[in-house]
Amino acid sequence: MAYLYCYFSLFSIRQIDKISPIDPSFMNLLKFLGIDFFHFTGFAAACIILIALQNKSLQKIIQIKPFLFLGKISYSIYLMHWLIVVYIMEHWEKWLQLFPTPQITFFAMLLISFLATIISATMLYYTVERPFINLGKKIISKS
Repeated sequence: MAYLYCYFSLFSIRQIDKISPIDPSFMNLLKFLGIDFFHFTGFAAACIILIALQNKSLQKIIQIKPFLFLGKISYSIYLMHWLIVVYIMEHWEKWLQLFPTPQITFFAMLLISFLATIISATMLYYTVERPFINLGKKIISKS
C-alpha cells in the first residue's frame, strides 16, 4: 500500500512544490527532458485508476453511497475543480497569512478546495447537467 502514497504524492506534486520547493537542478533536468508536473499528475492518476480496477476490496469501497454520489457528479467535479484550485492557488500568499505554517495552509487549502468543489459541483449537476440529461433523454425517446 506504500506505493499508493507515492502515487498520491506524485499526483499532488504541484502543490507540494509550493510548500517545499523542489531542487532547482532537478527542475532543470525535468525541463530539459520536456517533463513538467502535469506529466507526474497524469501518470499518478493512471496508476491509481489501474490499482482501483484490479483491487476487489477497493472496488467494494467505491460502491458505498457517498462514492457513488461522487461518481454521479464526477463530470461537474471535473468542470469545477480547476476553477476553484486555480483561484485558491492564485491567492496562495494571502492564504499563508491566515495560517501559522505553509503545511497547515496547504491542508486548510486542500479541505476548502475539496468542500467548495463538492458543493459547486453538486449545484452544477442539479441545475445544469441533470436537466440537460433529461432533455437529451426526451429528445431521443421522441425520435
